[in-house]
Amino acid sequence: MIFKQLFTPKWQHSDAKVRQKALSQLEDKNIIRQIAEQDLERDIRRQALEKLSSFADWLRAHQTEKDAFLKKVAYEKVKAALVGETLSVSQDDKLACLQHSSDMQLVEDVLRLSRDPVLRSQALERVTRQSILLEIVMRDTDAKIAVDAFKKLDCEQKQLEKIVQKAQSSAVVQLAQARLDEARQAAEQVTKLQQETTLVLSKLLSLRDKTDYLNVKGEVEALTTQWQQLVQAFAILPAEQQTIYEQKYQQIYPKVEAKLAQLKKTYEAQLAEQQAAQAKQQLIAEVSSDIKQIETTLAEAINGEHHGENIQDTDAINKKISASITKLQLDHSGGSQIEKLFNQLNQLKAKSERLPEYAEQISQATRLIAQLNEQPIPDNSEAYPQAAEFYANWSKKWRSLQHGLIFKLPLALEQSSGILIQQWQQALKQIEQQQNSQLRQIRGQMRELERLIREGHFNMAFGLFKKISAGFSDLSELSQQKVERDYQRMNEQIEELTDWKAYIGLPRKRELLAEMQSVAAETDEDVLARARKIKQMRQTWRLLGNVDGDENQHLNQAFDEAAELAFAPCREKFAELDAQRQKNLIEREKLISQLTNIEAAFNQQQDYKQLRKSLTQVQQAWKSAGPVERKDYLAVSEQYFARLKPLKQILNDFYKQNSAAKQALIEQAEAVREGDLEQASARLKDLQKAWKQIGFAGPREDNQLWQKFRQINDQVFNQLQTEFESQQAQQNSVYEMRQNELEALTQSLSDAQDEKTLDVSMKAVKALDLADLTPAQKRKIQRQQSEIEGQILAAKKSLSEARKAAEYEHLVAVLEQLLREPSDELPLTEINPRWHKAISAMQQPAKTDMRSRHDATIKLEILTQTDSPAADKDRRMALQVAMLSDKLNQGDELTSEHLLINWLSAGPMLAEQSQLFNRLKVILKRL
Repeated sequence: MIFKQLFTPKWQHSDAKVRQKALSQLEDKNIIRQIAEQDLERDIRRQALEKLSSFADWLRAHQTEKDAFLKKVAYEKVKAALVGETLSVSQDDKLACLQHSSDMQLVEDVLRLSRDPVLRSQALERVTRQSILLEIVMRDTDAKIAVDAFKKLDCEQKQLEKIVQKAQSSAVVQLAQARLDEARQAAEQVTKLQQETTLVLSKLLSLRDKTDYLNVKGEVEALTTQWQQLVQAFAILPAEQQTIYEQKYQQIYPKVEAKLAQLKKTYEAQLAEQQAAQAKQQLIAEVSSDIKQIETTLAEAINGEHHGENIQDTDAINKKISASITKLQLDHSGGSQIEKLFNQLNQLKAKSERLPEYAEQISQATRLIAQLNEQPIPDNSEAYPQAAEFYANWSKKWRSLQHGLIFKLPLALEQSSGILIQQWQQALKQIEQQQNSQLRQIRGQMRELERLIREGHFNMAFGLFKKISAGFSDLSELSQQKVERDYQRMNEQIEELTDWKAYIGLPRKRELLAEMQSVAAETDEDVLARARKIKQMRQTWRLLGNVDGDENQHLNQAFDEAAELAFAPCREKFAELDAQRQKNLIEREKLISQLTNIEAAFNQQQDYKQLRKSLTQVQQAWKSAGPVERKDYLAVSEQYFARLKPLKQILNDFYKQNSAAKQALIEQAEAVREGDLEQASARLKDLQKAWKQIGFAGPREDNQLWQKFRQINDQVFNQLQTEFESQQAQQNSVYEMRQNELEALTQSLSDAQDEKTLDVSMKAVKALDLADLTPAQKRKIQRQQSEIEGQILAAKKSLSEARKAAEYEHLVAVLEQLLREPSDELPLTEINPRWHKAISAMQQPAKTDMRSRHDATIKLEILTQTDSPAADKDRRMALQVAMLSDKLNQGDELTSEHLLINWLSAGPMLAEQSQLFNRLKVILKRL
């Protein structure tokens, strides 16, 4: 062993101090490089590397060195060489190092710290970490580097907005702004596409309620084309949204197809019916036209110039009729119209076969008219009997001929006979009217004569009979025969009266005197009936006339005395009635004065409503006022109507004015009801308000005008109601679709595994188009949206908390590994990138900042309201006061993330800090 040491080079000596001393004296770089690579002592290897002072050697140490500290030293040397001029390194070597280095931290540091644009560009090509790229984009003043970094950066809208606000490079700001604009445009396109897609689906769904096949078919084709165009743009939508829309389409379109097939079947059936109906109507029109032509031919034959004398062969007419019947027989649909045409043709055929017989009837009619024309028309009562007998016989023959006519008479013959018959009838009627008038007068006189005789008015009866005799003598023999019997009877009665006048008069007067005396003795309270009875008895007394003799004078005197005595009670009653009439007259005069006051009040106030009310009251009072003397009534009524008429005219003028105004509103309503329903309804509401402002239009006019105006309003508002119900049905359809979409989104939440999926769902919820919904439906959908958004936020929070807890678990695992055994191969990929730099600091051979880590622990306990050990009570109080002071004075508020990074950045974690680490684990569970 001793022998071996004698011949071993000192740089290979077992004693590290000997090797270190020998190293300081060596000049052979190969040996020094061998020491740097193989010596067991970290410090000797470092001394050898420093003695070599070669970039390649430091780079090799960085790549192969196992000691973490020396590896870190080598890393710093290489970084310094790449960034600065500490070592002599060519540009090509630097580029090659950056191109082939597996340490992305080195590449990132060169990108951040170097000033060489070529090296930075090379480093930037390899950097992919978004946080580094974002840092370069935000802080770098080199426009090219910042722009290239921005092109590699994959950032969301919030980051873009932050870049626009805080980036140092204006070129980057412009690019970020452009990308923001593109994102907004893309978002707008997405929203527009979602709205258009929803609208197309809603329209497709609404087609199920329509019944017009052609309209539905056209809309289906148009909407299908729109859908295909929209599907081509679906790439900009989230995959889940695309799936939802496609599922909706697959649900709706088969239903629409089924509805369309059903409508097509109904439409084709209706079309076939229409075609058959059109063919039938065409046949009916053709046959009807044939019938008109046949009727025209028959009419020409019947109404010919020689009145049917030239009617010969009917074969041509019969052929036309047979052809028309054949047309009808080819139609098998039947019906009342076809049957009616058959009947018309059969009737025409029967008529054509009877044309010769009709010619003979025309000849007979011509002879009868000639006979009537030869007979003179009567012009007086003497010629009337013979002429009337002739015309009666002639009329009988004429009616018999007309009753048996096959067709109507030719027009010329009918007109000539009509004129002649009218002349005869007018002449006979005029004579008959004269005779009948005289007969009615004589018969009335005879009835009056019978009444006079029956009531004992004999003197008047004698005079009336003389008039009857004169009228009777003026009658024709035929008319005298009608009243001969009654006239003879009246003559006999007059002759008897002449003989019995004296014999009957005195006894009747004695009876009347006794009756009058009896009335005078009565005490009947009905004074008016008593007065009427006395008046009737006086009239009867006068009708009996006077008879020669003293008894007649005595009876006259006694009757007058008895009548005066009987009438005495009536005078008292009539005096009371006169007094009442006077009161009634005063009341009516008061009403006239009241009219004067009404006129004055109206002139002052111009209150038409009060005027109408007051006049109605006065008129009712006038009608209910009692009777007055006739002469007084004429005078007072003239005054009353003289006052009333102008006031009523004022009201009538007011009514006319209001009627014209309301009529104008009706015309305006007529004009607006043909336009847009919404505008029409709004306008009609204004017209209704205007109608209420117009006064009364009169008792007859006002209600009629209102009914017209109301009818127009009812038509418009009924149409509006119908349209509203249709719109409501469409809104309900859209509402149902929105609910289904929300339900699908709600179901999809349970399957969401990441926040990105939840963000897509959130955008889908917010992008729902509510434009076609009613306010109530909007509120319901918005409440559902709010609930789903709350569920999404809760799910995102849950995912965030789970992710955060997992990150903290990974962090604790890494820290535990560092505490057990420091190593360069830590599972950093599983922890949050924002902690990488701090954990790297924990791996550096620097001095641990115990105070800083201890304070960070206490501050974290303050933020998470975790109890600190009793030994830290005073320090916790001081830190809590300092934190509160910074917050109040400077607005600075520490976050748990910031304090955690401070905790990690305090240097390597020593074994004696395990207590702080345990406290940190408790804190992390509460974050």
